[in-house]
Amino acid sequence: MRKPSLKNVSRMREAAMGKIPCDLSIENSNFLNVFSGEIYRAAIDILDGFVIRIREGISEAGEKPPLPSREIYDAKGKYLVPGFIDTHMHVESTMMVPEQFGRAVIPWGTTTVCTDPHEIGNVQGIEGVRFMLESGRRSALRHYVLAPSCVPAVEALESSGAVFSAGEIAEMLEMDDVIGIAEIMDFIGVINGSQRMDSIIAEGSRRGVFLQGHIPSLSGAELSAYRIGGPASDHEMFSAEDVRNKIRAGFHVNIRSSSLTDQITELIKGFRDMPCKEMVSICTDDVHAGDILTKGHINWVIKRMIEGGISPVDAYRSATINAAREFGFKDLGALAPGYIADCQILECLDGRRPEAVFAMGKLVALNGEYLPEAIGSGP
Repeated sequence: MRKPSLKNVSRMREAAMGKIPCDLSIENSNFLNVFSGEIYRAAIDILDGFVIRIREGISEAGEKPPLPSREIYDAKGKYLVPGFIDTHMHVESTMMVPEQFGRAVIPWGTTTVCTDPHEIGNVQGIEGVRFMLESGRRSALRHYVLAPSCVPAVEALESSGAVFSAGEIAEMLEMDDVIGIAEIMDFIGVINGSQRMDSIIAEGSRRGVFLQGHIPSLSGAELSAYRIGGPASDHEMFSAEDVRNKIRAGFHVNIRSSSLTDQITELIKGFRDMPCKEMVSICTDDVHAGDILTKGHINWVIKRMIEGGISPVDAYRSATINAAREFGFKDLGALAPGYIADCQILECLDGRRPEAVFAMGKLVALNGEYLPEAIGSGP
């Protein structure tokens, strides 16, 4: 389960009312408001890792803070946007442990990942999942895990080091930072009401956690039956028609560009002209270390989306507030009073690497370098 954010509401209210100073102000930014889609000059004030207020205008002529903050970061007119959220990925595909993976992707603007550790789960069982959680806490990256639903993927056809049934899923869902059930790829079992899949999904449903889908090329009655079964998202799309069908059926689609598959130019056509794009987010699924080093992470997918005709505001919203709403995160994906202060400063909204990245109001990467003092600053 997701641990509640440790907010001292009394202190935050006092700071908002100007009775105590904030820890940090980021001044002189071109601020992307992901709620309204507007970009305007603003500053943000941060205390204890949370946004306290947004002040509109530049520092010379705009709204002044009631008390000066302890530290000031001058954005010098650059863009200020929330940190990225990867809605589905496998850390094992990077050939790094989560701690090192976090150090690799934070400088590219990714501050939260929602991972499926089914590879290590198939080898080491629940202890492998526990290792991934513990390793992830040793970087500034917010590392959430979804309990693997496919260990093994097909029981009768695979040999594995573990079998996850409803009991194992229930055990993992009680762990800190396990926030749902990962890609439910036995879509035949979901559609036909198999005992194994129904019991696994029931463990998630009774806790109200996120149920992640995996449904390549389903449509019509089968797609409807799968959605009724519980899963609410999908990243396995290979055509524009597939994207359209799933959004129209109420699925949250995760536009994917990975080291193994990349149909992003085609996928964009499925939603580019839709008036509402709130059901679109981004994932990397399987991405190799070499691609992270040379291209980046979520920022690379954003770059491809913009090149394909998606507006920069919609592209950045898909990696921030849309992703947060997909998982039901109430304090991530935006910069607003009471939200976690995960953010980045960019020269241009085109998918490039950020100048600076902040996690919970702490500077954790600067000019492409993960800062040594960021170790252990994660939630």
